This record gives sequence, C-alpha cells and structure tokens, in this order.
Amino acid sequence: MQNTIQAVGTGIGVGLGVAGIFASSYPLIEKPWRLPSLQHPLLPPHPFISALFFSFVFGGGLGWLAWHLTKCLLDKKLRQKK
Repeated sequence: MQNTIQAVGTGIGVGLGVAGIFASSYPLIEKPWRLPSLQHPLLPPHPFISALFFSFVFGGGLGWLAWHLTKCLLDKKLRQKK
C-alpha cells in the first residue's frame, strides 16, 4: 500500500510540474480555439489540451516508473533475506 501511495504521489507531482511548466510558457486562455476545417485540416491542438495531455503522459509514466522501481527493490530485498 505504501508503495502504491508513493507511486501515485510521484505521478501527481510530476504531472502538476509538467502542466505548470507547459502552462507558463503558453498563453492558454488568450489563444482562440479553432476546429479543423477543410482549409486547415491539421491544426495543432490548443495549448490547454497539449498541457493536459503531456501532464497525463509524464505523470502516468513517471508514476509507473516509481512504482516499478520500488517493487523491484523490495523484491530484491525479500530474495536476499531468504
């Protein structure tokens, strides 16, 4: 349970950090929202959507990495005790 809480905390912290950095470098509120049209089919996503996406990706990825590394270290310690 403690390891899961640690991994979730790491993921949330990293996700908020990435979103904060991304949000501070883009004017999220002032940029108009445009939907793709026939004239511009490949518009880049709104910076808010990008910040949200990257915060989930990095937060989830590093949270999983923290969980996995903690699990591996604990398994290694358990094997050494036997």
